[in-house]
Formats: sequence, structure tokens, C-alpha cells
Amino acid sequence: MSATSTLGIAPMIANALSKSPNVSGQGVLKGFIVSDAHFGWRNEQQPDPQRQRELITHIHERFPDLDLWLDTGDAHHSSLGAKAVFDAATTDWCDIIANQSNKALFYYVPGNHEICQPTAGQDSERRCARMGSMSYRPYYSFDVKGIHFVSVPELEHPVYINKETMDWLKLDLDLNRDKTVILLSHNNVKGTTHFDDTFMAGYRGVANSKTLLDVIEQHPNVIAWMHGHNHDYVVSRHNNRLFVSNGRIGGFNPHHAYEDGEPLGGIYFEVWPDRLVVQCYSAEHELFIDEGLGRKGRSQTLRVSTTVDPLAPTGYAFGHGGFLDGQRAAVHNYHTSKDSLCSLILAGTEDACINENIGFSDYTHRSDNPQYKQWDVFGFKVRHNGWPRYFEEKNDVWRWLNPGVLLLARESSEEVTSLNLPDPGFANVMYYRAVPGRPYECRLKVASKQGGEKLELRVRVCSQEGRGLWKTTLPVRSLESGEQTLVFPIEVPEIHDRKTIYGGGMLDSEIQLSIEARFRSLMNDLTIYEAAFYRADSEGATLNPELTFNGVPVGKAGSLGSGKTLTRSVAKPTDDRWLVEGSCEGSHRMLWYCRQTNIDWQVRNAPVADHGAYLEVGAPTNTWSTGNEVVIQPTATTRDAVFVHRLRQIDGARIWPLNRGNSQVSIEMLSGAETGTVEVCVQKRPADVRGAVSWSYENGVVQVQLAAGSRVTVVAG
Repeated sequence: MSATSTLGIAPMIANALSKSPNVSGQGVLKGFIVSDAHFGWRNEQQPDPQRQRELITHIHERFPDLDLWLDTGDAHHSSLGAKAVFDAATTDWCDIIANQSNKALFYYVPGNHEICQPTAGQDSERRCARMGSMSYRPYYSFDVKGIHFVSVPELEHPVYINKETMDWLKLDLDLNRDKTVILLSHNNVKGTTHFDDTFMAGYRGVANSKTLLDVIEQHPNVIAWMHGHNHDYVVSRHNNRLFVSNGRIGGFNPHHAYEDGEPLGGIYFEVWPDRLVVQCYSAEHELFIDEGLGRKGRSQTLRVSTTVDPLAPTGYAFGHGGFLDGQRAAVHNYHTSKDSLCSLILAGTEDACINENIGFSDYTHRSDNPQYKQWDVFGFKVRHNGWPRYFEEKNDVWRWLNPGVLLLARESSEEVTSLNLPDPGFANVMYYRAVPGRPYECRLKVASKQGGEKLELRVRVCSQEGRGLWKTTLPVRSLESGEQTLVFPIEVPEIHDRKTIYGGGMLDSEIQLSIEARFRSLMNDLTIYEAAFYRADSEGATLNPELTFNGVPVGKAGSLGSGKTLTRSVAKPTDDRWLVEGSCEGSHRMLWYCRQTNIDWQVRNAPVADHGAYLEVGAPTNTWSTGNEVVIQPTATTRDAVFVHRLRQIDGARIWPLNRGNSQVSIEMLSGAETGTVEVCVQKRPADVRGAVSWSYENGVVQVQLAAGSRVTVVAG
């Protein structure tokens, strides 16, 4: 586990911060991307954390005026064993990468190692949101200097962009056609990297790349897809866009292109009014790869008109791509804004299905070498006697029919082959979200050669912590010969569990419903063409949508068809946690999108309540950072002469006044350790520091020690 996160890098950060908050240049946006740190992996190819710290320090010294500091995933490794090991690896990532953003805003797109499987019995998506200070879902977007960035993670599976994410991405792109867009993800798009067809096929490229490319092609303002996962440095040009593999700051060293593999480093990029410049950088060699290592093509310039604007306000957007009627969710606020309003957009859908890939059309087969065989049809798992394990060379259980799946005949009528919606590994803590007290139906379209197969449906509802809340087993049915559609009614009761968001609204935990279809008497092969579950009374497009946003209802009477939107301005909530609840008929599903504009502060690792006259920083949601460190980052529109930049060992604080050309700042420690630390940035030695236990000044930073319940004021010199 790391020591305090500012060791070695603090003076450099302080100097940059004290000069000018987040202003890198005129008419240019500068960013740097690291990826695939893989903290916690025990392998000779993995650098030790101290070496990674040195490389990150060098990157910030070499590029001191960044606007954006980005991480595209695999922050830590998976398969690390005990929860304590996961937590230690997460701490290293927080201290070494996430909290060391210099004067740049920091955003994170999760990778497969930390998001695509439950981590130590937790909902890994929620864990990643806490790690990266995401307000809600791991897909979100933000605007910096007039350029729009979108996080496009692979949820549920390492090589699959699920329906919820894809639908929200479409909505986001439609709402931002007037901006230049860069998409950030962990996986590459098939056909856009030199090694796509030979490098771990079935595991590297997004399986539904065609659907993704169709979406991108409808938006010519999308100029780049920048991703991790491959650990190599590739800059490819396709259809007047750059597709960039962001290299590695840890993890395995690929040798598919060069005998000595790929160095540790990342991607430096600039967006100018007339071009996008991408350069691969080796932090090990302290030089650009094409210049110093002779690897041509690792720097490229795309000539394209952009919307970069150094005076454009910073923005942040979040939401949900398939919110259910009656669904509740908690949103944590990590940004403050000078605006008194935010925008809320509702969109309709005719897709009533809650689960993924109902026709089994999306599939992949991983076959890197004889030891790595993996069959995946997304949103499902076919199981028999514990098969499959993670890698299994022989599949004698099922086949993909493109579309559809074939369950292979068994030797005994008592053998069970089950179709699980979703993968049982997700079912306890992650998918699929449901609402208690609602009727559902499961529909299976199958074809039997002779009939006589027995089908039993098991249904389970769990909390996000994996606690079983309700389960039922429906009566066994016998299949007839030929093609047939079987419909199973599922009446989920009211669940007033006080430990979920449906038991009072003060906890974040949602609930999810999973289904297991168990087949016996499989004496012949059986075909499944469709498997879906949805609200029992679903029909047509979204009808009478309403979203109650922290107590404020926004909606309309009548139909909201696919592609139709409703936009309203609502009062910006002042709390650090917002409660959202949906209501709609018809398909009983809708999309929603909240946009915050004119942001002046990004608060990382703890939510913030914006009370106008002061900020109230809550207890850290990222509890892995050493000292429960909270980073408060000004944006390009912030012009305070003195401001609070970090809190340590503080579980709650008030900071005032706010972003009004301040010459002094006050901090009240509400709770935490007996003594907390506040880092205040100011160009000169302060004229006065009142109320501190002790304080010191060096290189533009005042380090203040204060006691719980006390108030400290720092006055600029």
C-alpha cells in the first residue's frame, strides 16, 4: 500500500496550481491518457508501484500544463484473491494516478479487470463509480474547452457494449451534434487497429463493433476513439477519424509488433481549431516513441475543424439508458456550478426488454491458444455441471446458431442444462435492475424435435450487496414438439427492505432480478431462438414519462416515441446526494440525461453540496485513498487567488466563499480524525492564517493542520 499520495510530486503540483488554475494555452486543449496500470498483479512484466509513481511524476513534469488527465481502465488487476489485496491495489491507483492530476481535470473509464465481474462480493460498477467519482453510471460525458468527451465502458463483459450504454451514447451524441467529440473506452473497435485479426481475437475488439460504428458514422463530429486494453501504441486513421490504442503504464508487455515490446507511458494529445494531434510517449525513455525509438506512425495529425474554445465552460452529463417505471436511483454530485439551473432530458423507447441480446445475435469465441478457449453469448450464461469454467477447451453443452443457441442433448434425462439471465456471477449484485411490486414476464421461444423436455423457471431478487430478498420456482412445464413460445408470469412482491433504496430512500442499494431456465430430459438437441423478460403489461412506446429529480417532477402526458426527447430546465439541487425516481407506462422504460454546465469545481473522492455561498464536502465515497484524500480541482473558469485543493483525514468540511475572485478562504472541519490537513493554494506567502493548529508555506501551498470542529481562514498575501 502506498504512502501519502503527494510525496515526490507535491512541489511540482503546487507550483503549477499556484500560477494559474487550469489554463494551458490559447485555442488549444492539451491532454494525456494513461491506461492499464494493473496495480496488484504479481508478475515479472509488472512494474512495482514505486516505479509507476516515478513514471507518473515524470509525465506531469514533462507536460505541466495539461487540461485533462485521463485513465482508460484496468486500474488494478483482477483475480487478486482477498479483498484486502484488491483494496491495496486500488489505493495504489488512487494515490499514484487518480489523485496526481497536477492542475488538470481527471476522468476515468473503467476496464474489464475492475468492472466486468463482481469484485470481492461487490457491485463492481458501483465500486468503479466511487473510485472515479462518477455521479451515477460508468457511462457519462464532459465538456472541456469546447470539446465533448464520452466515457463508453464495456459493462457486463470485456468486449461488449450493452444496450443500456449504447442507447445512452446515441442520446448523448444526438444532443451534442454541435461539438467536436472524442470517445473514450477500454476496448478497441474491430477493424481499426493493425493487430485486430491476430491479437487475442474474441477478447480485444468490441464484439458489437458494427453496431457501434454505425452509430459513430451518423455523427461526423466524432473525430476519435481512444482506448486501452491492448497495451500497445497504435494510431490508425479510418473514415477521417483517429483510432488510438493508449499503450500501457503497467500490465503485460506485448511483443506482437516489436521484439522488445511496448514501453511504459501513454498518449499525449492536443486539439487545435484545425487539427487533432496524437503522440505516443514513452515515460521510460522520456521521449515520443516515433522520434526516439524509430517507430513511425506513432504520432499522427488529423486535419479537421474542431470546436475547441479556451473560454467555453466546463460541463458534465450523466443519466441512464433504460430506466424502468418505478425505478429509484441515488446520484452523487462531484461538480459545482455557477448556474442556478441544470438541464434534464427525457427520451422514449419502444424497447420493453430489460435484458440484453434477446435473440442471441451477439457472440464471441476467444481462442488465443489451446489454453484459452472461451464461448460467450452476451447477457446469458449456459451452464451444465459447473461448466463453463473461465477457460474450457471443449464445449459439449451448447452451440451458437447465429442467431439463437442450440442446447446439446444429454445422456441422462436427469441432467440439467440451464440458461441464465444474466451470468450468475452478476446476478447477485449487478444485473438486471428491477422494481419491487411489479408484474414481469419471461418469454422463451424454443424449438423441440420431439417434445417431452421439462422446463423449470427459477426467479431470484437480490440487493446490490448480494443479499437474497425473494425467490420463487415456477411450476415445471413440458415442451411440445415444434416451435413454441412459452410465457411465464412473475409477480415480484413489494420489498420494503430498509437496507435498499426501496425501503426509505436513504441508502443507495438497488435490487436486481435474475432468471434461471432449467432444462431436463434433453434427449435431443433443443433450439432457443429468444429469451427475454419485461414488464407484463408493456406495449408500444414510452407513455406518460415522468422523472422525479430530487423532489422535482419533470414529465409530459402522452407518448414519447423512440428518438423523441423532452427537455426541461430544473433548479440545480444543493444536496450532495440526489434521489431520482422514474414513472412511465407503455414500454415501461425510458432514458434520462442530466447536464450540468458552467462548472467551476470538480470535487474528487467525496460528494459535494453546492449551497451557493459555500461548499459542503461530504464523507469520502472513495475510501481507498491514503488519508481519505479529497481533491478539489478548479476549472478554466475559476479565478480565485486562494483556494482549497486537498483535504486529508476529514470526513466533512465547509469551504467559503466561492469563486468570486477570492482573496481569502475559510475551512470548517465538521468531522474526521482528531486533526485533519488542508492544502490551500496561494501564489505568495499568506498575509494571515487564523485558527490553525499549525501551518507551513512552501512553493505556493499552505499546509494547514486543524482540529475537528474548528475553522481556519487563509488570507492571501
